[in-house]
Amino acid sequence: GGGRGGTEKMAALSLSRPRTRRRLLASTLSLLALSVLCLSLLPVVAAGEPEAVSSETGAAEDVPEPAPAVAEPAPEPVKDAPAETKEGTDAPPAELPQSSEEAVDMTMVSGVIATVVIGLIGACYLFGGEKRRVFKGDAVFLLGECDSGKTALLFHLRDNVKGDAIPRTHTSMQYNETQVELRGDEAEGKIVRVIDFPGHARLRPVLFDILEDCAAVIFVIDSCTFANQAKNISSFMLDLLTSTPMLKHCTSMLVLCNKTDALPDDMAGVSPKIKIKQRLEKEIDTLRKTRAESLDDIGNTLRVELEIAGDVFKWTDAPVEVEFADSSTYLAETQAATSFLAKL
Repeated sequence: GGGRGGTEKMAALSLSRPRTRRRLLASTLSLLALSVLCLSLLPVVAAGEPEAVSSETGAAEDVPEPAPAVAEPAPEPVKDAPAETKEGTDAPPAELPQSSEEAVDMTMVSGVIATVVIGLIGACYLFGGEKRRVFKGDAVFLLGECDSGKTALLFHLRDNVKGDAIPRTHTSMQYNETQVELRGDEAEGKIVRVIDFPGHARLRPVLFDILEDCAAVIFVIDSCTFANQAKNISSFMLDLLTSTPMLKHCTSMLVLCNKTDALPDDMAGVSPKIKIKQRLEKEIDTLRKTRAESLDDIGNTLRVELEIAGDVFKWTDAPVEVEFADSSTYLAETQAATSFLAKL
């Protein structure tokens, strides 16, 4: 997330996950191994064709019987010819031509060996490669849409900067993981592992691959642009609240309604957290019902159903404890975030 007035820009690159790259490479090597095996069998097929054709031709045509042989007079005995090689010198032995059967056998053996080698390389890439990450389940995830102020909040919490001293940021292709030492009376010196994840929707598959590492979530919302992003934010939140990997360790979520210092004049002095909380409840309930009627979620083992006590969704139905707070990173009004981290 960017600082006040900053803009998160999406790099024009495609993101490819390591697991997908290994599978693609393994598939390519498997196809190459199959091609080598087929090429090695071609000489065998080619060697068998002429014999089959000649036998068919011989069966179809009538071969005339050979004429009786005429006896020829016996030749006169020839005297022994003098040896052309001098005594003490040996003539080099003539090289015996390799039979077609031996050539075919060698081609087959080479093809089989090449196929086995390529297949083993493909298996190593598929089942080896990068080791599976071991999740500790103790990280705090900073999540939210682009330009909501996630990274600015991280800089403030870690480096104690505010206002124009906060570096301007942009959306990267990788998440940022760092250690934050808390300040204040509540948790002086406490170390928290924080993962600041980019807000672009194209990166969400990568996020859900590592959500098992999540112990808590700080969901940052730009209060100034929330009205235009309410549906996207609600969809993102519902994905989180029904995510099996996230719910493995996560127990709490803080929804931080950021940039209260930049609210328009007609909203000056108004607490945005109340309106945002109510709007999100309605949007999530509508989206929950739509998804329940859809066939897209059937068989999805990475998503659980959001159970509610009544007919409509309330924040008390959430599988984790959710609280809302107003915030301004620019003015260093982030006590709610510090208190939230201190309780973990």
